[in-house]
Amino acid sequence: MFEQAVSKNPLVSVIITCKNRLEHLKQSLPKLCAQEPLEVIVVDYGCLEGTRTWVKNNFPNVRLVCVDDDPVFSLSRARNMGASYGQGKFLMFSDADIIIDFSIHEWVENNSVPGEFYTINPKKDPSLCGTAIINKNDFHLVGKYDEAFRGWGGEDVELYKRLIYRSIQHKFINDQKISAIQHDDNIRLLSLEQGGGGSRRKALMITKLYTNIIIDLYRNNNYLTINDRMALMSQVKQHVDNLESKDNLR
Repeated sequence: MFEQAVSKNPLVSVIITCKNRLEHLKQSLPKLCAQEPLEVIVVDYGCLEGTRTWVKNNFPNVRLVCVDDDPVFSLSRARNMGASYGQGKFLMFSDADIIIDFSIHEWVENNSVPGEFYTINPKKDPSLCGTAIINKNDFHLVGKYDEAFRGWGGEDVELYKRLIYRSIQHKFINDQKISAIQHDDNIRLLSLEQGGGGSRRKALMITKLYTNIIIDLYRNNNYLTINDRMALMSQVKQHVDNLESKDNLR
C-alpha cells in the first residue's frame, strides 16, 4: 500500500518507521512536516495502533508506505522500503521517538560534501546513533541496510562500516537540536518472539559478532546473498546462546 506525496525533486527525503510507537510519532512527525521543503516518508510496519489512519487524516502530504506481510519488525527492511520511494538526493533515516528541531534542508544544503555521510555523535546520546543522512547513491552503492537484522539494534553500525570501507567518510552532525524521547527497554524489540536476542546484552553480542564476520567477508569481496546472511545470523544467535549456556553452568 502506498500514498503519493506532493513533494517534487526534494533535496532530502526523511524516512521514519513506526511499529506500535504512534504516541512517539505524534510528537516527532509534526515537527518534520512543518519543515519545507522536505519529502517525509512514514513506513507503517504492521503497526497495531492506527498509524496509517492517523497519518492520512493529519498529514496527507506525507508519503505513506504500509507493510502487512511481516509480523516481526525489521528496521532494516522498513528503512529500505521507505528509501525505495525516496526522491531526494539525500536520505535521512530516523525513528518515531526522535525529535528533530533543526532545519534539515538548510543543514544539508550548507554542510553536505560529496563522499561523506553524517550521524549524530554517540557521545551526545547513544540512542541517537541510528539517525543518519546519507547520499542516496552511496546508500545503494553499499547495498542498503542488511535485512538479516531483526529485532533490536546493530543494523546502523554495520551499514556505517560498509560505507567507511568504500571510502565514504563518516562525519558528525554537530550542535543541532535533536533529542530522543526517553522510554523503557520493555518497548524495544528484544524478545525472541520479536526476532531479538532475548536481552540487550545478548543482542549486542550477536550484532557485534555478526557485523565483524560480515565486514571481514566484505573486505575480501565476499558478498553473501540475503538468504546466506540470514543463515549466518541464525548461526551467530545459536553460538551466543551456547556461550551463555556454558556461562550459566559454571
